Amino acid sequence: MVQENQNSWKDRLWGWASENLMRYGGLPASGAAPMASESEGVPRSLGEYAVRWAYRENKQLYRKLHAWGLAAEPYRTVYNPVPTVVAFYQTHALDGEIAVLPLERATADDGSRALDEALLAAIGRVQERSNWMACRRDLVEGAAVFGDVYIKAAERVDDAGMVDGVYLQVLPVTSIRRCEVDERGYVQALRIDTPRMESVFGGQTREHVLVEEWDGEGVRFYEVEGRRTVDEDELPPPVGAQTFTELGYDFIPVVWSRCATYWWDVVDQIEERNRLAWLMGRLNKPLMIVSANARDDLGRPMPPVGAPKERPSYEEVGGGSAAMLRLPGAATAAWSGSPVDFATMRQEIADLQAHIEGALPEYFVAARLQAVQVAAETLQMLLAQAGHRVGEMRDVLEAVLVRAQMMALTLGQAAELKGFAVADIGKYENGDFGHTFAERPVFATPTTVMAAEAGQHIANGVALGGAYRLAGYSEAEAKVATQMDATPGVEQ
Repeated sequence: MVQENQNSWKDRLWGWASENLMRYGGLPASGAAPMASESEGVPRSLGEYAVRWAYRENKQLYRKLHAWGLAAEPYRTVYNPVPTVVAFYQTHALDGEIAVLPLERATADDGSRALDEALLAAIGRVQERSNWMACRRDLVEGAAVFGDVYIKAAERVDDAGMVDGVYLQVLPVTSIRRCEVDERGYVQALRIDTPRMESVFGGQTREHVLVEEWDGEGVRFYEVEGRRTVDEDELPPPVGAQTFTELGYDFIPVVWSRCATYWWDVVDQIEERNRLAWLMGRLNKPLMIVSANARDDLGRPMPPVGAPKERPSYEEVGGGSAAMLRLPGAATAAWSGSPVDFATMRQEIADLQAHIEGALPEYFVAARLQAVQVAAETLQMLLAQAGHRVGEMRDVLEAVLVRAQMMALTLGQAAELKGFAVADIGKYENGDFGHTFAERPVFATPTTVMAAEAGQHIANGVALGGAYRLAGYSEAEAKVATQMDATPGVEQ
């Protein structure tokens, strides 16, 4: 069984991009400039993923885009809301404590309650093995940046080659070389390329790529020497294979889903806003015009010393603090006037920025509210829009996690792990693995606000526990408050 490689997917992404930059001087044209129809495929082009990550990383953004042939100039990145947008989703989408709840069963007897308790315990083991906090963080980041997420239910193998645990792994989008899904979005065929040093199948330690190919029959494994991607017909002979009968389950243990990435719809405006700022910096500097008082033997004006023949030359001097324009003509030198309407350019920048932030309420809420005074009604509208987008992503990702966790339970049951047996948690076919995540608000209410609201409810005659629940406290907190209220000698 495959023991997963946990190397950083971010390193793999830029390792791939850097390799193409060194080899070709840019990204492959087919990858760097996907057509609109191509970007809707599964997976999207590697070039689009690389560009999306460049916006998220926000380091030398336009130098990279210019080197890839996607930006006219290596502009300075004066304004880029993408890192703030991603951080906003990471803060609110899946952060904090998330309770898992079993689905309500037709009968609520002692047997069903025991199954529910065992189910929650098994899911807890899966989450613990998955490094739950990091798993959720990477999942949200992948959704917010790339729009595509892949989660694999994987098996942990001990030194003896026996499965000793199951966990969830967020697959890097750049490792997915092929993915076929049906109309429900369920994975039907998949190819995963994972750079490794240690071979899963023995042999010398060496740099290679482990290729997993899943289809309707099972999985085949290949090892490609070096760190390169090869086409399907160039793969070497397989080094291993397993059928679903041998695996003990009959599905590809990978869940794919797609999330809306609203910031991707305004990258043209972000680029134009930075281009205008770069242009203003270029224009807003003193310009000296130099011409020569010399003519050639045919009577044509000669260019000044240092300028190319028969055409003007432009040169920035003083580290870019000034510019010099050399022209043929009379022997004069003068500072040029400033015909540029900077007021209009500044207004264009402001209008573009307002458009971008209007399209990204999550950015405005996260970064601009402290600097801009808005009416209470406007604030409520912005919070509602940003909250809706977070809720939209949360719904998608929680559905992905539930499906992946049910797959992990099935893998654990097939491997006969303790606590995963049919007698403990039931069977997937019977609907025993069904569960969900507890609902919770997108934006946590400050405790001072909840306390004030609870006090108002109590003053209106509401019982203490009910007042706490109405104010937004958790069920556990409401129960503690009720118990304290019923305890003699305890003052609230």
